[in-house]
Amino acid sequence: MKKLIATGATILLFVFIIQYLRAPVPSSQVAGEIDLGSPSVTSAKETATPPVREPAASVPEPSRPLASNAGKTPNVPKPADSSLEAMGHTLGQIGQPAFSLKGLLEDLQRTGQQPLVVRDDNPDSGEMLIVRTKSPLPGTRYFHAQYFTDESGDRFVQHMSFEFKPGADSMSEAIASVERNFAGLSRPVVQRADYVKWKLDNHYIVWVKKMAAADLQEDPFNSYSLSDDGTIRVAVELEIHGE
Repeated sequence: MKKLIATGATILLFVFIIQYLRAPVPSSQVAGEIDLGSPSVTSAKETATPPVREPAASVPEPSRPLASNAGKTPNVPKPADSSLEAMGHTLGQIGQPAFSLKGLLEDLQRTGQQPLVVRDDNPDSGEMLIVRTKSPLPGTRYFHAQYFTDESGDRFVQHMSFEFKPGADSMSEAIASVERNFAGLSRPVVQRADYVKWKLDNHYIVWVKKMAAADLQEDPFNSYSLSDDGTIRVAVELEIHGE
């Protein structure tokens, strides 16, 4: 079922972009579900930046600069390598049963990233929650997580990713962070200079990609400039059958 949803999520991505702003999340309802005790769940209309492609289809975007953080980040050192390690640790918890949506939001709040949640109810894909952040850690940006609800009513994460600043050593640093934060990681199933992918034991894959200018064009969620060529994306997602 989860593999079917993962495939459907890819097909319905652009449908969601058009539709999800039409269903703002009732803050009291979702905050009560995850019991955070703070208004971390909000309507996209309160936080959305000017859209990149279509006026009605933007998502909450974090601050643009990769090298600085607009807000305070308690308990996290400022250097970008510490930020990379913190985000790698967040993604590395994806296979742990105890790491729920509530756990993710608490982790993002603890590091001062100000998480936001937007809900979409679609008759084809079911309920989807998207998590973004307003205040990314220094050297990182564009955290993005997608949660679905399975047939038994349990939430599961279908995709989780973030981006790391371009640099001569950024790709190798991101790979090293994945290797440190994913216990028992096997040898990569794909290994190129600009892309490395591993299979995990829980039907997920984790990958690191050095994004070329062509990869950054017409992104449905994020905005880019020419200076972003070489941005590193680290992602964990459900493996699509046959991938």
